[in-house]
Amino acid sequence: MQQHEWKVTFRSLWRKRTLSLLNIGGLAVGIAAATAIFIVVTNELSFDAYHTKGKRIYRMLTQYNQKDGTLVTHASIPLPEPDALRAEFPEFEAVAHIYQVNDIPFIVSDEKRFKMGQEDNVFFAGPEFFRMFDVRWLAGRPETALKEPRTMAISQSTAKKWFGRWQDAMGKTVITGQSHRPFKITGIVEDPPANTDVPMNVILSYEDWHSRNLAELTDGRNWGGITSSSSVFVLLRQGTDTAAVSSRLKDFSTRHFAAANGNNGNMHANWQPLSAVHFDEKDGNYGPGGLTTSDLWALAVIGLFLIGVACINFVNLSTAYAVNRSREVGVRKVLGSSRAQLLRQFFLETAVLVGIALVLACIVLELCLPSLRAMVGKPGLSFNWWKHPSIGVFMTVIAIAVIFLSGAYPALVLSGFDPIEAIKNKITTGRIGGISLRRGLVVVQFVAAQLLIIGTLVVVRQMKFMRDQPLGFKPDQIAMVGIPGTDSARAKYGVLKNEVLRIPGVREAAFCDGPPSEDGGWFTSIRLQGETEARDWSLGMRFGDNDYLSTFGMRLLAGRYPDNSDTLRELTLNETATRLLGFHKPSDAVGNQIFFGNGNGPGHLIVGVVREFHDRPLKDSIDAVMVAPLAFRYEQVAIHLDAAHTGETLDRIRKVYQSVYPNEVFSYSFFDTDIEGYYKPSQVAAHLFQLFSLLAIFISCLGLYGLVSFMATQRTKEVGIRKVLGASVQSIVLLFSREFTLLIGIAFVVAAPLGYYFMNGWLHKFYFRAPIGWMVFALSILLSIIIAWATVGYRALRAALADPVKALKYE
Repeated sequence: MQQHEWKVTFRSLWRKRTLSLLNIGGLAVGIAAATAIFIVVTNELSFDAYHTKGKRIYRMLTQYNQKDGTLVTHASIPLPEPDALRAEFPEFEAVAHIYQVNDIPFIVSDEKRFKMGQEDNVFFAGPEFFRMFDVRWLAGRPETALKEPRTMAISQSTAKKWFGRWQDAMGKTVITGQSHRPFKITGIVEDPPANTDVPMNVILSYEDWHSRNLAELTDGRNWGGITSSSSVFVLLRQGTDTAAVSSRLKDFSTRHFAAANGNNGNMHANWQPLSAVHFDEKDGNYGPGGLTTSDLWALAVIGLFLIGVACINFVNLSTAYAVNRSREVGVRKVLGSSRAQLLRQFFLETAVLVGIALVLACIVLELCLPSLRAMVGKPGLSFNWWKHPSIGVFMTVIAIAVIFLSGAYPALVLSGFDPIEAIKNKITTGRIGGISLRRGLVVVQFVAAQLLIIGTLVVVRQMKFMRDQPLGFKPDQIAMVGIPGTDSARAKYGVLKNEVLRIPGVREAAFCDGPPSEDGGWFTSIRLQGETEARDWSLGMRFGDNDYLSTFGMRLLAGRYPDNSDTLRELTLNETATRLLGFHKPSDAVGNQIFFGNGNGPGHLIVGVVREFHDRPLKDSIDAVMVAPLAFRYEQVAIHLDAAHTGETLDRIRKVYQSVYPNEVFSYSFFDTDIEGYYKPSQVAAHLFQLFSLLAIFISCLGLYGLVSFMATQRTKEVGIRKVLGASVQSIVLLFSREFTLLIGIAFVVAAPLGYYFMNGWLHKFYFRAPIGWMVFALSILLSIIIAWATVGYRALRAALADPVKALKYE
């Protein structure tokens, strides 16, 4: 390529610098946004993809069909299932049962200090887990470190926090604050990566948990109950036929679930590949949560829109200004330039523009990525090309694609001018066919923009709907304080509660296993007295003392709340449970007995019915739930506080707590904050949609501004004549705005049905959802018109206010 072609390229770009800046700005924003979306999507897809045996790892599920045909799935399993899988499936190279116990306080002591800390991501796990998952051990061996009871492994950062240096942790003993059992540190592992759904910071020996729960683990009657804290992963042997294993799981379910529950095999075991765990919207995982597959597809489409809109801007502006270069092209052809040489020249100009835009996009990404990490809540997002070479490949492919998509049509148009007509300046925008093309491209732009506006409005509306939806309880100003669960600690529950209630600013308090709404819990099959088989649905179990309902602002519809008891005798049901049991009125259920599973266990008297409440996030339906007192299940005390002086009240509660339990850790969270966490993935998706929709609209505005600037320049003399003949400023502004308003209307006719179709599908992932009303579409077209008028109006107003004398002299 000759040196003069580079000179001509830079001179041409400088001569039309306004056009160049608009193109560079649009392309830079489009490439940066599309790359940001690529980083977010690839990060979500990378979860647990680094495990070398990942394609052979599966998570076990428990499923059952309700009478209405709905398939209910839980990632939880009955406690006897892991041992049964080991015994009956030689196809499984390993079966790893893990049990999560979060918010566990640990007492750490040595000769120099004594301190306490509370840890999340605490699991009981054994050597089999580390045969499946890639975890690097810095000290200790996975085959032996957790083989004995009362042993533990901790992450590198946890070891540093507890002992200063992780090398000093090996061999030390720590005490769990709830049970006061000592555990010896026999292993140190690397910190779990950000892209894992099983982030283990503290790993307690599975043998310790297994020995304490042996009776339940080997009790065949326990096949009817599951807990969300319990999960099983299996490692399939190389070359195993998955279809054959799935078929055997059916027989496995018949022999165990049906035999124990008597529900004709309706409750059954299933499995899912590890790659599906991260995107399991219903059952979730132990990780930070993420975007759904539908969200990722939506973001990918938005990324294509952004690149497409930027390319449309380039084509629109380049073809519009092509007529201004017609004489240049004619002279070049007369002097002997071939069409191939002209094509090369124009593609070079496009490549230089894209190259500059690419550099700017990298700068923008580097500056904005910390904010994007904070918005998404994923510290693993990185713009490091060396660590993530796929980003460099993506940006290179995008740059090449943009060069050809944006540069091909303008280059073909410019190089195809007839030299004689070009020299005589007889080439017009009408003769190059650019007007119809540009109108069509503007329509495409606004179809994309209006789709994004409709999508954003629907998402925002759904988020507001979930915030405003009555929950059936009052989550505000309720502090959830962890309590120890030993026998000696339970003996002091009454003292703690009485002392707390004496504190000014405390309204009510209740012991419980958790708040009314949790993304997890215990479930069991049930039957009414006189029935021989359990129902085809599971009953969720909530435990709280006789102040539970009043503390959370819940309401009894019939009967009473059970008296406090150390054993489960009486219980209340929610409306869903009574309806599924066949009672027409809440009062009809009171006085009946229910039994758990099909065993010979004691019956439990229904003494009350609680008004319906959302025991799950709003994306899920309301489960059948019981609420009953059972002291040994209590893990927290819920304290309802006055809004004023909350901090001072919590300080007093801390002092009371530490006086009753001097060797325990005081920790708390606010219930309303926990509820907000349920919807964080949806809120993240909403923020991303809003951000990238605004960027797409911004790019479209750049193109509109460039087009109206060109129109104003081309019609300078016309505007001058109209003003001399008495045209008002308003009429001239309307002259420029009218065409774009019509194009927006055409775009709306296309975008409205598409927006309804796609967003209606997105809403169906929520059980409780806001309807898509006509206001969404009215706001969409109104916002589109306002944005277009604001963009066009400024440049049109400048043209309308120009001196008509100068306009008439314009050549």
